[in-house]
Amino acid sequence: MLRCTSGIGPAEHLGDMGIPVLQDTPVGENLQDHFGVFNNYLVPLHDSLLRVNRQPLYFIWEVLRYFLFGTGVLLAPVVQMAIFACTALLDKHGVPLEDKQPEINSVPDVEIMPLAYAQGLAQKDATRGGFSFLTVLLTPESKGSVRLRNIDPRAAPRIDFNYLSTLSDRMRMRHALRLVLRLARGLREQGYQLEPAEAPPLDAEVVGDDTLDRQITEQGCTTYHYTSTCALGSVVGNDLVVKGTRNLRVADASVFPEVPACHLQAPVVAVAEKCANMILSIH
Repeated sequence: MLRCTSGIGPAEHLGDMGIPVLQDTPVGENLQDHFGVFNNYLVPLHDSLLRVNRQPLYFIWEVLRYFLFGTGVLLAPVVQMAIFACTALLDKHGVPLEDKQPEINSVPDVEIMPLAYAQGLAQKDATRGGFSFLTVLLTPESKGSVRLRNIDPRAAPRIDFNYLSTLSDRMRMRHALRLVLRLARGLREQGYQLEPAEAPPLDAEVVGDDTLDRQITEQGCTTYHYTSTCALGSVVGNDLVVKGTRNLRVADASVFPEVPACHLQAPVVAVAEKCANMILSIH
């Protein structure tokens, strides 16, 4: 928001703030993020990372394994696998369609991450562990905005994420959550001790939209993949210089015209490398 406090941003918004307009450009518009929803379950404690919190001796042993042998659960990433799915290939119950239509875009639009812990379950049952599926919408249509709260550059901005504001986004998230319910039910049908804690019943066929929407409201979260508020083509040019300026460049996730359907580390590094090379070619 330093650009807006400096007079580079939407003219109407800057005028409302009493800031002289140096360059009328849509800084702060087009905000996107990967919205996620947790489905949390109780599982045997020995299968969950919550065991590290609840059993001090086990935690001490894992610390020793880590420092002495370079092994153990402290080396394990929280996310060890991911499931990518295309909701256009699922019916309303989360079941894969038998006959794929050739005109359907089969590019994955959701990511489902099994996690060996569950947010908020640490105090619910001291004898059980937590497990969750984090379902993330990779290609949202919804767009929000970032606005100045006042002219103090240190003040927190006003952020409107505007999550799931389109019918398509809401429908795709419901389809993905029903797929998650089928995955969880499959685990229990195979004999695994899994019990819904902060999640809908496991029968995807009978869970209504209202139940899923309540789950989205109660367990929805950001994944901190904020992008697109200084989008390439509208705010910055192909040299990453802010339009109307000479040497002010932006080289982060805000220049993506839309949020990429992936984790952002690699694309952001690519943008930074490209920006560095362009600057070096000049100097």
